[in-house]
Amino acid sequence: MSPSLGRFTRRVAVASCALLALGLVSAQVAAPGTARPIVTPVAADLAGAAAPADGAGLLGLRTIDVRIDARSPRQEWFGVGAALTDASVELLRANPRAMQALFDPTYPDGARLNLVRLPLSSTDFSPTPWTWDWDGQVAHPSPEAVAAATLLLHDIAPLVGDDLAVNAVAWSAPAEMKTSGSLRGGALREDAETAYGDMLVSQVRRLLEAGVPVRWLSLGNEPNHSADYATMTMTTEQQVRLAGDVSPRLDALGVDLLALDHNWSHRSQVDDLLSGAPQTFGAVGWHCYDGDHTQAGALGAPGVTSMITECTGTTDSTRGTFDWDSRNLVAGPAALGNGALFFLNLALDATHGPFDADSWQRCTDCRGLGRITSQGASPEPEYFVAAHLARAARPGSRYLPATSSDGRISVAAFRHPDGRVGVYAHNGTRWTRTVRFSDGSGSSRSVRIGAGDITSLRLPR
Repeated sequence: MSPSLGRFTRRVAVASCALLALGLVSAQVAAPGTARPIVTPVAADLAGAAAPADGAGLLGLRTIDVRIDARSPRQEWFGVGAALTDASVELLRANPRAMQALFDPTYPDGARLNLVRLPLSSTDFSPTPWTWDWDGQVAHPSPEAVAAATLLLHDIAPLVGDDLAVNAVAWSAPAEMKTSGSLRGGALREDAETAYGDMLVSQVRRLLEAGVPVRWLSLGNEPNHSADYATMTMTTEQQVRLAGDVSPRLDALGVDLLALDHNWSHRSQVDDLLSGAPQTFGAVGWHCYDGDHTQAGALGAPGVTSMITECTGTTDSTRGTFDWDSRNLVAGPAALGNGALFFLNLALDATHGPFDADSWQRCTDCRGLGRITSQGASPEPEYFVAAHLARAARPGSRYLPATSSDGRISVAAFRHPDGRVGVYAHNGTRWTRTVRFSDGSGSSRSVRIGAGDITSLRLPR
């Protein structure tokens, strides 16, 4: 344990059909009624030969052209990650190989995540409700917060290195700051706004002192949602006042304030926040549970980036997940200016938990990037979406516009810091397709992508 943390305790080319699970088992994921895997296996190097034909016959010979405008780089790409909920902390502590598979960039077929969403209170995936303590001057982390920070600093950070970036966010303020007098539901009291703002800044300061690389702070998770687990609503006016109060202090700490952190359907509230508190927000956080990703476009605020800060898989099939995620979380949002993707839980168990057992409104069918049980660990479909996106777009990359001759081929292209072009692609057709990617400079590459598959690749220099 580092001295600073001691203060806390005081307190893809297609290469094969086999998929590595999260460090323990091999797995094949097949479409219903078929034996052919619909997952494009993640390759560590991404420079291998194109996939062989898969028996699709002449249907596979039709070539789709994808043109990438390498001369028009757009928004910065910060990376891919997920939330370190209490459920994920408990499961990952018991399975270090799964943690390696999620974060280690050298792990074979690993997800290569670099972003972490760090709860500053309990969530619906917390067996015990908790918040940090506030004594009016300094915020003191609870044992649950210490456990998450310890895992983040001592296990995840050494794997990721300098690319690790954290979004800190509370699901609820302490009960005494809320109209409900409870962590479960209710709203932030107006007479507690100053104390809550002071507490947020103190929490960030404590985390930074401990070595946690906080890059963004949200005023609160889903401020329009109240439920029977740790949740808290805030009006637009409250968020504007809080932003004006805490933003200058966060700027001094090198941390950006994140607006909204709720669904695409709340776009009008984002406009009100950005106009009501100009030059205080560095980013807008979007969730995927209501509305449409197109509502996140054209923010009209220079220097403010969009990020998808929460989305979870539930019971959709692998094929359906690849199709929806590729269109709504990757290609579509990136074309509209999105700069990061956070899923919800890093890992859950076979019961979709651990969770807050006293909540009837919790998510009962959420799934993490990985499933960890006493029998081992295995990847969920979102794991492969994250893994391919992480290869196509390294932190610090710039999005490149791309057009496809077939709109059912979803594509997101990025210029890496080393100048090479990385591509994420999904074949949304019912047939294997040959797809030719070109960047306008004479550099091109053709690959076969099976029906429903996702892949990632780099164009030759």
